[in-house]
Amino acid sequence: MGWLLLEHVYENRQCKGVPEILEILGDIINGFCVPLKPEHRHFFLKILLPLHKPRTYLLYFAQLSNCVALFIEKDFSLVKPTFDYLLGKWPKDYSAKEVLLITEIEEILSRIGNNEFNLICKALFRQLGKCASSLHFRVAERALQLWNSETILSLITPNYSHLLFPIMLPALFKANEANHWKNEINNLVYKSLMRLKRMDTTLFNLLTCDYNENENYLKIKNEENLFLIKKNEKHINYSNCSRQHLNEGNKEEVRGRWLLSDKDF
Repeated sequence: MGWLLLEHVYENRQCKGVPEILEILGDIINGFCVPLKPEHRHFFLKILLPLHKPRTYLLYFAQLSNCVALFIEKDFSLVKPTFDYLLGKWPKDYSAKEVLLITEIEEILSRIGNNEFNLICKALFRQLGKCASSLHFRVAERALQLWNSETILSLITPNYSHLLFPIMLPALFKANEANHWKNEINNLVYKSLMRLKRMDTTLFNLLTCDYNENENYLKIKNEENLFLIKKNEKHINYSNCSRQHLNEGNKEEVRGRWLLSDKDF
């Protein structure tokens, strides 16, 4: 069974029975004793997690997500390597897969506690911030729905505010400024901002001021850089013109000398 899955992942062989195999595996994993044996952890890390890589992931997403969640319930130490893998292999041009990965992440988050969440929250929210700003409305919508879900809100206690607000707020501000073409996304962004404001108004206002000051600073720097670029362009053009005039003058001088020497001859 493991070899079939390995061939599907590493040798790119089509295996039509992957969903069925994973469904059977779910029942087997459910019966594993705690603590997990080393070979079971090895199977999870080297076979199950890499099954997220093929583009055919969409065909067996539900079964794989169930297997991963069952493993993590039995051993919370698998949370960190799971998120390291999922976030490290995040697709860049496959929106349908992004949506399913966010759904799988929500399922995992619903089964872990604050200690495990603390290990992965910063990297997770950076990725969700990128997704919230996505031009593909399904990706942006799913990321914002997760941010507004009870699953996340139950994990984000006041202790996490100073850790997560500096990551979440800039991403939401950028998404808000982008004014997404789909109104539902703009509504979700606004809802997310208001939730965070209610959670910690003082920190929200402080980070909002910092963000605005930073944006103004960047705007001024960009204007200064643009001015310097234009100034350098003028200087280069002036230098080229001066060089051209100098070359023409040298040519005339050489030509005059040549004519003079020709007459002397």
